[in-house]
Amino acid sequence: MMQSLFIICSFLLGALAQADDFDDMQREFETFSGEQQRSFQRYYDANDATYVQWLSEQWQDYQQFSGVVRDPVPKPAGAPALVPERVPEEKAEQQSEAQPRADQPVASKPHVATKPSQAVAARVTKPAELTRSEPIAQSKHRFYGAVWPAPNMHVELTAIHTEVDVAAGWQRLSHSDFQRDITVLKQQQVDHRLSDWAVLQLLRQQAEPLFEQHNQRQLYVWFFMTKLGYQVQLGFDDERLVLLFASQQAVYEKPFYRLGGQTFYVLGTVKGQLRLPQARYLHDLQALDLRFAGTLYRPTDTQQRVLEVDGKRFTITTVKPRNRFLDSYPQLDLQHYLGAPIAAVTAASLKQQLLPELTDKTPLEQVSWLLRWVQFGFEYQVDNDQFGEENYFHPEENFVFAANDCEDRTFILSWLVRELVGLTVVGLNYPGHVALAVAFPVSMEPNSPATLEHGGKPYWIADPTYIGAGVGQVMPQYHGVEAQPIEF
Repeated sequence: MMQSLFIICSFLLGALAQADDFDDMQREFETFSGEQQRSFQRYYDANDATYVQWLSEQWQDYQQFSGVVRDPVPKPAGAPALVPERVPEEKAEQQSEAQPRADQPVASKPHVATKPSQAVAARVTKPAELTRSEPIAQSKHRFYGAVWPAPNMHVELTAIHTEVDVAAGWQRLSHSDFQRDITVLKQQQVDHRLSDWAVLQLLRQQAEPLFEQHNQRQLYVWFFMTKLGYQVQLGFDDERLVLLFASQQAVYEKPFYRLGGQTFYVLGTVKGQLRLPQARYLHDLQALDLRFAGTLYRPTDTQQRVLEVDGKRFTITTVKPRNRFLDSYPQLDLQHYLGAPIAAVTAASLKQQLLPELTDKTPLEQVSWLLRWVQFGFEYQVDNDQFGEENYFHPEENFVFAANDCEDRTFILSWLVRELVGLTVVGLNYPGHVALAVAFPVSMEPNSPATLEHGGKPYWIADPTYIGAGVGQVMPQYHGVEAQPIEF
């Protein structure tokens, strides 16, 4: 008994000693962490002090360059319809009863109208600018349909009219407890799978209720994007501050400036000459990654779009806040839309309604059915007529706006063929036109000549803008025109 008691006492004493050692180690770690944080903060303070000095002195006028137009060739004013060859009367009845073989292109029957049924959803006007966030209440903030914790910012900024005011504003923000808000922002980026573009929009909407003046809000966004490590710049247009951003992807039809060999695109508008700081921030910064992956997939606040094709109605679900977010995007290269993912709720509604239509069909017949569905499911209208400017749709946006044009139809057809049929596709970039090309299994290739050879594979055109055309049929105006394949 005495021996057991001795063992227990020895164990308890050892445990207490280990606990004391752990407490000592914890205190040492906290002391070390605190010193590291203070050292880190002093480093930041020194850099910010230098940067503030530069901001108050070194600004100059910069030349603006017009936004690059990806394709200056005009698009077809209307969607051309396939004109069937005239058939002798004695053969017409035989051909109407004949069924296409699986190894032949399935050309759609002539359709009286070249536009879809009027049962489609009513026209939706493209928003002129981002939706303003609602005022913060009880430390909450709304961001495209989600309610998140609001930034805990208690810094008051004076009115900003000059470069010296900008420097003073940066100084006040850098002396705040901004690292706490940076930590929250980074966690939100991870938790909600926010792209770099989403982070920029989040900060812009957070700034709305925090500050009364436009210039204060712009300074807030610039400061936090910079502290997050992004290449965002601020300029003076007379007495109005303008944000600019660098992008890892090419951006089209946005005015831009060249700063130190880097292209910065205007976020908003510039009136007159723009003055920009000559000094660059003292840390390595990265351009925004504008790819669509991982952006706002929350299936809340949905809306439906009804399409009628060949007498059947299809109701497609999209997410309203996500649609508004996608509409804020700048115009990118075509490959980013051709391979873009779509929201889970939209994918589910498409699969639920379209997959039954593809049952017991060969891959060629499946692609032909989807091609016809896109051809007759949407009204055709060029962007300049609908919006007054070029506007590429993310695939989901085809179910938001009343009409679309060639590249928009191609983007949604690309998703449908890849996800519902499982075939490889490439985009086809013609002068003034965009279409899709599909690679079929060797045993089921169409009898018509392949549209192009790419990567050692033959591809056949599937043109969603050539109304009534089947797989392998090219618009007459593009016969003999070499298309540039678009990989993604």
